[in-house]
Amino acid sequence: MTSQATSSGASVPITIRKLVKTYGPYRALDAIDLDIAGGEFLTLLGPSGSGKSTLLMAIAGFLRPDSGLIQFGAADVTRLEPHRRNIGVVFQNYALFPHMSVAGNVAYPLKLRGIGRPEIDKRVAWALALVKLDGFGERSIDQLSGGQRQRVALARAIVFEPSVLLMDEPLSALDKKLREHMQIEIRRLHETLRVTTIYVTHDQREALTMSDRIAVINHGRFAQIGEPKALYERPASKFVAEFIGDATLLALDEGAKQPTFRGRPVKTKDKVNGALSHVVLRPEKLRLVDKKNTAAWNRFAGTVDDIVYQGESVLLSIRLEGGETLFLRQGTDQQSLQNLPARYAAVEVGLHADDTLLVPEEHP
Repeated sequence: MTSQATSSGASVPITIRKLVKTYGPYRALDAIDLDIAGGEFLTLLGPSGSGKSTLLMAIAGFLRPDSGLIQFGAADVTRLEPHRRNIGVVFQNYALFPHMSVAGNVAYPLKLRGIGRPEIDKRVAWALALVKLDGFGERSIDQLSGGQRQRVALARAIVFEPSVLLMDEPLSALDKKLREHMQIEIRRLHETLRVTTIYVTHDQREALTMSDRIAVINHGRFAQIGEPKALYERPASKFVAEFIGDATLLALDEGAKQPTFRGRPVKTKDKVNGALSHVVLRPEKLRLVDKKNTAAWNRFAGTVDDIVYQGESVLLSIRLEGGETLFLRQGTDQQSLQNLPARYAAVEVGLHADDTLLVPEEHP
């Protein structure tokens, strides 16, 4: 086995085959297969307990799998110690040293590698400039905001030019506005460095914003892997449709030759097969319709339960005749606000056939 996975600064592809990790009878990773291209930004997305952090820790070397293979390029790193994998890691709590200055924290991994002082100073200045913390080197950690501490953790993770960058929910402690800003900053940083990056989150909007591809994981298995738009527009199962974005899923009538909901045909431009079980209704795809809108629309009758003003949009909660609740989102321009129905009004909600997506219960 080689003494180190890759040389410094070379983004490498990652290959994972049949990776298994068990805790007693529980299979946290259930024969996982995954290919990540060199320089790709891949997000592991899933609910709590899905296996995403377990997989990240196995890739980092902090957790040893029961069986399977992890390769960085051509090198088998399955049982290689973490410090020999040439990885940068950003943890959820940042793990900064409070007794060290900002520069001292960023320099720490370079000192461990025996790099000389002139080169350390040069690299620390480069890393701090990259995360927009020029001039912060002498400050103590307790003088920084949450967002600045997150930038220090990023600088420390990239200063030695790792082959792989791993991030475990690094933005979860930040407020919404700062978190959204840092999503763009991390994406910008990745476009500059092009280091192979694996990012763990349970926040689907964060994953959609930042990723080249998203791997949705549940119960230790991948439910779907694909580009953000593909996962949102073409979810492979009921679970993915519910987890990626906001959606109401209505169960289709069982036993019908063609898809129907409560006896009414469901129109869609997609090819229909017998495995489909639910129609997906996303708030931004729905419209209030009248009797003039017929041919190309699927229609659902209901009653307005609530109207919530949210600044850039208004969210209508609508209870269908069968008791299901769906949500319709529309703009806050003057015309849209003037045409809002009253609370408890009877309405018909339309979903255009071109926007009608049917999904199976499980991935085929």
